[in-house]
Amino acid sequence: NCDTCAANFMGNPTAAPAVPCTACDDAADCNGKGNSTSVAGSSSCTCDCDAGWQGAACDACAPGYEGANCDTCAANFMGNPTAAPAVPCTACDDRFRARRATTPQTAMARATPRA
Repeated sequence: NCDTCAANFMGNPTAAPAVPCTACDDAADCNGKGNSTSVAGSSSCTCDCDAGWQGAACDACAPGYEGANCDTCAANFMGNPTAAPAVPCTACDDRFRARRATTPQTAMARATPRA
């Protein structure tokens, strides 16, 4: 019985006209910035975006991230998303304010006590 697509495939073989099952594609569905998956019987794939990315196609920076590759912490966030292992960008709490580190290659905001 071939009337539904398997997990990680999308399509609708019973539609008129039929839409054949095709594999979810990380590069095409998620711009190469996440994993494309689906449940059995689904007519579309969804993206589980990599850290720093959001959106249906992983095409926008997540809150707290900025830059062309969403690999820099935004103002009032701290972390180091390019480190190995990565340190996610998290909001500085009310007791702190964020200031850019002097080395932008680290893509890190530094929390400093209020004066």
